[in-house]
Amino acid sequence: MGKKWESLLLVVALSMSLLILPGLFGCQAEEPSDTTPAATTTPTTTAPSSDEVYTLVYVHSLPASDFTVPLMKESLDRITVESGGRLQFQFLTEGEHPYSGSDMLNIISKGLADMGETEDVYISGTDPALCPLALPFIGGTYDVSRAALEQMRGEIFEPLLNEKYGVSIVSDFLTPGEAVYATRFLDSFDALKGTKIRVWNKETADFITAIGGDPITVSFSELYSSLQLGVVDGALTGISAACDEGLYEVVKYTTWWDWCFPWDFTVINQDSLDSLPPDLQEILIRGMKEAGEYQQERYLAATSDYVVKGMVKYGVKFAAISPQFRSDIQARMSTIYSDWEARAGANGTRALEIFESLQ
Repeated sequence: MGKKWESLLLVVALSMSLLILPGLFGCQAEEPSDTTPAATTTPTTTAPSSDEVYTLVYVHSLPASDFTVPLMKESLDRITVESGGRLQFQFLTEGEHPYSGSDMLNIISKGLADMGETEDVYISGTDPALCPLALPFIGGTYDVSRAALEQMRGEIFEPLLNEKYGVSIVSDFLTPGEAVYATRFLDSFDALKGTKIRVWNKETADFITAIGGDPITVSFSELYSSLQLGVVDGALTGISAACDEGLYEVVKYTTWWDWCFPWDFTVINQDSLDSLPPDLQEILIRGMKEAGEYQQERYLAATSDYVVKGMVKYGVKFAAISPQFRSDIQARMSTIYSDWEARAGANGTRALEIFESLQ
């Protein structure tokens, strides 16, 4: 069969897979599938080379309703405009593809999609060295965590991702507003004792255990019903998720811990990047850097808006923890840090050194 017909069949197969996959796969797939058809597309070859159109498949780990998803779509559209239409994106969100956040690095590495977004909290089990910013109470403030990211990106994250996965970071930001959302204020060890709190990885489970709570693993897609039915009493998540995904309909108390600033990042398959002409590579890299800056700016500005929305629309009550309670919690974190460092190796040691230098 000629190459022309093979290319045509590949495009037809891709189109059919995108129509049926959402019906076959639920959200938050737990394991990557090696049998999933590749989602990458190839450049069209009908136009002259100077006008050649390239389409990159971008898979996002979050649902379309998440605050940051339309911001990324806006940025991709701007890149397309700047390229004069020569660089296009097929943008797929959770539910439109079968992958979860924990799958994403492998998916992009294998070339099943060209670009993908994930968060460090999803990959701590397999790549702990990529997750120092998600350690509980490690940075203390957004400014410290941001300064740490600027150092770690070049020293730790980028080399690790290049070597292990063959991908490069093209966009990133930190998630503010990480708190505990529960059926009561959790601002003391007495209040936390025996409280069932939704966690998502080893570090968060160890964290909740260390401060007297009962960690329960619940997928985000099941969190609303779990809170509603009392399977859990509270949840660790960000304020945008609590508000936009309806958690405030069932839990009315937010205790502002600011316990971590998770790293959200987008990577691109290096071969996919290299396949683009130099001018499109430049447009893409510059546009994606601006996308991360745009998302960071908007997220920080929106946090206070979410607080107001929670109070006015949902009747949510907010409380901060005292400096003494914060200090008492931090005193219980050393074992969690040392355990993480042992799993993360030399990169973990370097990350902790960076945090210590910034305190």
